Parts: sequence; structure tokens; C-alpha cells
Amino acid sequence: AVTSAGGVARTWAADATDPAEMAEVVIDAVHEFGRLDVVWTNAGQGPDMSLASATVGEIADMVSLNYDVLVNTLVPAIEVFGAQGHGHFVHTNSLASIVGIPRQGAYGAAKSAARVLIDAARTELTPAGLKFTSLYPGFVATERIVNDGLPKPLQISVDQAARRCVKAIERQERNAYFPLSTTALVRTLQAMPPALREPVLRKLASN
Repeated sequence: AVTSAGGVARTWAADATDPAEMAEVVIDAVHEFGRLDVVWTNAGQGPDMSLASATVGEIADMVSLNYDVLVNTLVPAIEVFGAQGHGHFVHTNSLASIVGIPRQGAYGAAKSAARVLIDAARTELTPAGLKFTSLYPGFVATERIVNDGLPKPLQISVDQAARRCVKAIERQERNAYFPLSTTALVRTLQAMPPALREPVLRKLASN
């Protein structure tokens, strides 16, 4: 689609959990296009993972995929943006970073760490001309998660999610929470006392 519209599309294969490989991708992209206007890190995974059976290795892998990948992309991007004097970094986070959702604990913990890191980067680097957008989708009906067994209330389609992401990037929104229905549910749960919130979350996770 990009090529047919007159643009140039390139792909690079790399291990996003390897900082050296991700730095090389960023450098290659700069060499190819001359500059970087937007860098969007969208790698991540949040499968059904019960803490009753999860191993240390499984949790570590989940954290690596959802936090280390961000760091591996963010650091070289900041270096390029700093040299340019401008740049827009985008990260796909999750509404699971806001409350502790059963069977999403390791995923939510990694995304919470990512949220704090990007918030700090935004505060620190905005005066240098850098912009940061964090995307917080609810459940999105991708092929990967369709049969993973995790309940997905108020799920939206891939197309709906993509359109909302693009709009947030174009507007350079600081934080984009969507869909509204899931965001309202999560915010309500966040405001509840733990004694009320936890039984509701357990019920939602068991449906």
C-alpha cells in the first residue's frame, strides 16, 4: 500500500530482544531514509498466564518481550532524535498496566514499568524537541489471541484498533486509551477499594 501510494517501504528482520540488533535496525533506517520522524515500538505479548503455575523463566520472558524490547528501541531512537533535534516515539502499552488483572500479572507488570519509563522520558526530553505517545488498547481481536482461553470483555477489531492508533500518532497525543467502554471499566475498577475490586476482577477473569 505504501509503495503503490508513491512511498518507500522497507523491512528489516531482527531479534527485538537483542539490543545490538535493534540499534542496528535504527541505524539502518536512518541511513535508508535520512532521518526518523516517528519510531513506533509495537512488539509485545500478553497470553493467559496463571501465577499459580508460571515459572520464573516464563515471567522473565514475558517481561523481556514487553519491557526490554521497548528499552532496546527507545535508547537508539533517543540518540537519533537528539541529534536531529526532533522526533516522535510511540509505544503500544495496554490497559492491563493500570490494574492488576488476574492471568495477566506478568504482562501488566512489564507494561506498568514501560508506562513509567515513557512518562519519565516525556517529562525529561520534551524540552529537547522529542514527543512521546503511549497507546493503551483494551482487548484487540488478533489472530494470535483468538483461542488462548483468556476472557476478553469489550473486545475490538484489529481495524478499529489500527485506526485509533494512527489517529493518536497523527495528533501526537500523550496517552490514548481505547476503546472508551473498556477504559471506563478499568478506571472504575481502579477507583474501587481493593476489597471490592478484587472479587470483580476474579469474576471477570473466570468468565
